[in-house]
Amino acid sequence: MTVAAAIRARLLDLAPVTALVSARVYVLRLPQSPALPAVRVQQIDAVDPFHFRGPNGLSRARVQVDSVGDTLAEAEAVDAAVYGDGLGSDATGLAGWFGALGSPAFVIDAILPIDVRQLIDPEELNQVRVSRDFFVWHRPS
Repeated sequence: MTVAAAIRARLLDLAPVTALVSARVYVLRLPQSPALPAVRVQQIDAVDPFHFRGPNGLSRARVQVDSVGDTLAEAEAVDAAVYGDGLGSDATGLAGWFGALGSPAFVIDAILPIDVRQLIDPEELNQVRVSRDFFVWHRPS
């Protein structure tokens, strides 16, 4: 499982997210003329830290999660559900969550928020996006 696929799976497990977007959580690209609101997940970069004896067994990826809507209020509502609240395995969103997904297990040690931006895409029917980046610390599978 890729990091982006793991984040998609986590989002589809979150009732506050699916209440707003149903199953419209996509990896890398939105379909043409998508039903909105929707979420797009993409991996921006990845680092596999090493020390003198080789890999340290923990990887870090930067993942961008775009909450897309027809209005800013719609995109912000989806972003709030994606972000969630709380920390640990019982977090209601991505921020602060850790746990295992899928079989074989893809182990996430921490999802840490980095930054957030509000954007509008005039070429895509004026879609409004709230774009949030996370560091995802995980064990290579």
